[in-house]
Amino acid sequence: MRLFEDECINITRIFTVGEFRVCAEDEETTEYSSLLNTYELIFILEGNNTTRVDDTVIEDLPGSVRYLPKGQMRGTYTVTRRIPSRCIDIFFDTDSVMPDRALSFRDLGGLKDRFLKIYHIFKSKRPGYYVQSMQAMYEIIDALRKGGEEYLTSVTRAQMRKAYDYLLENYRNPKFDYLALCDVTGLKYSHFSELFRKTYRMSPNRLVTDMRIGYAKELLVTSRYSVGEIATLSGFENVYYFSSVFKKKTGFSPTGYLASLTAKNNGEFPM
Repeated sequence: MRLFEDECINITRIFTVGEFRVCAEDEETTEYSSLLNTYELIFILEGNNTTRVDDTVIEDLPGSVRYLPKGQMRGTYTVTRRIPSRCIDIFFDTDSVMPDRALSFRDLGGLKDRFLKIYHIFKSKRPGYYVQSMQAMYEIIDALRKGGEEYLTSVTRAQMRKAYDYLLENYRNPKFDYLALCDVTGLKYSHFSELFRKTYRMSPNRLVTDMRIGYAKELLVTSRYSVGEIATLSGFENVYYFSSVFKKKTGFSPTGYLASLTAKNNGEFPM
């Protein structure tokens, strides 16, 4: 699973944003609690560290971003520092689905400035700082999600944009023609599929399915359609397959999903 995979990302809380410095003259290892109460995004400004979270080993270099999952309890969390290090650390929470293992990313342009921006905003505590911090957080999320596109040529980006536009126009068609994407882009399917995955980090089939489920959620909230009608309107050939895919994607049946939203609004479950 990739970071911030859902299109509708909901950051429920930014707890704090801090700058952390460690002046290590010789190699030293610090062990942290493996029970993480929040999600963390850490931008490495300076240093050369090795981070171990369970079986995941991450080499922290200047310009890299480390992600740590909330509720990590399976093993150890250590950081070995070889030279003085400095980082910006964002502690946050979300009710969106997130990876359950530590991850690392390179800064493909602009992330450093965004991390410094949110740090200075949060630290200032001036009127409006929290709303501004939230805005800066979503800018970071957007930059992380777009990072995989940085190595694509302008021609490739234009081709993938055509494919995406075609998907938007046709994803609710039960007879969606994936080969038509080749006609739209002028590419052979194997090459197209490779570039599409590189751009959007998923297959065309998965993106179509995600779009259909997303649209089905929107229709469910209106309470104007039956489950069978929603299945048809979302592009599924029958209600049984729709219900199966919906539960696999959300963890709920269509009616159970609507009931969970109602329960939240009535205060029966925490938001």
